[in-house]
Amino acid sequence: MNEHYESKPIPVVPLRGGTVFPGVTTTVSIGRRASLAAAQAAIERGGDLLIVVQRDAEVETPGTDDVFPVGILATARDMLRTPVGIQMLVELHRRVQLVGIEGTEPFLIGRYEELAEEDAVDENLKLEAIAYLEKYIELVGETNQQVMTMTRASKTTGELADYIAGLINLSFEIEVGLLMNLNGRARLEILLEHLRQEVRIADIRSKIQTDAREGAEKAQRDYMLREQMKAIRKELGDDSDDNPDDLRTKIENAGMPEKVLERALSELKRLEYQGQQSAEASVIRTYLEWLTELPWNNETEDNFDIAHVREVLDADHYGLDDVKERIVEYVAVRKLAGKDM
Repeated sequence: MNEHYESKPIPVVPLRGGTVFPGVTTTVSIGRRASLAAAQAAIERGGDLLIVVQRDAEVETPGTDDVFPVGILATARDMLRTPVGIQMLVELHRRVQLVGIEGTEPFLIGRYEELAEEDAVDENLKLEAIAYLEKYIELVGETNQQVMTMTRASKTTGELADYIAGLINLSFEIEVGLLMNLNGRARLEILLEHLRQEVRIADIRSKIQTDAREGAEKAQRDYMLREQMKAIRKELGDDSDDNPDDLRTKIENAGMPEKVLERALSELKRLEYQGQQSAEASVIRTYLEWLTELPWNNETEDNFDIAHVREVLDADHYGLDDVKERIVEYVAVRKLAGKDM
């Protein structure tokens, strides 16, 4: 900070809910009467004004303690009336230290001191940040060659960081942190990490959208093919009441294990392709009907009582003593092993 220089009183425009960064010419929305008066006064006096950021957007007339201590020295160029309100065309120069707000009527008046920023020329860091910015802009669909040309023209890490910060969406907390940070390299490293994360998120979002679109296209394609096959079978006189779609519904609702379901759907596809009049159709349909009737999800409680097992075997089967003995031995082993078997 330069303690030997303190500015003359100049108009102050406070921003609510966002900030701006030096190095560009942009527009700033003007909503409050005092801010409009400050912008008009700045233009009449040569254009210089101080842009600061409010801590609390609800404060209507902020004082020194209601704004962050680092602001932007700017030059107001013009006032533009647009459908969304009044816009101030402003050229943003550099960070300065707010000394204090000294007046509030008819607009805010304040003083500032110059700040000494720490900056560096790091080509590798700049190239990496630009590469991630290009990837980010491509993924969000906002490619602009003029923007990228201006980005590459930034000479220092601080200039590049400020330019990128004005391009991408950031939370209010991150924006204020970057505004207050006087180290250009540190600002660019923060933004680079943010870009890396945004690119990862955009990649994942793009993959999800692609998978969903391909899945929908496949479902639509399969539906069209089935409808065409129905029409072909009808033309060939194969218009039996056996509907493969009904069988498909039974298969999907049978609760089959994954591998069994995969095999059943494969056989159903064969049935659809071959038609009801083919030699294998009745065999395939019988097999699939049998699969759908199996109690895949029905379970009974095991009874390992040996006497009960012998009683059931003797009641249902005459003779076969060796076979019954083997069954009883198996049940006895299951009873001893419990869940470990």
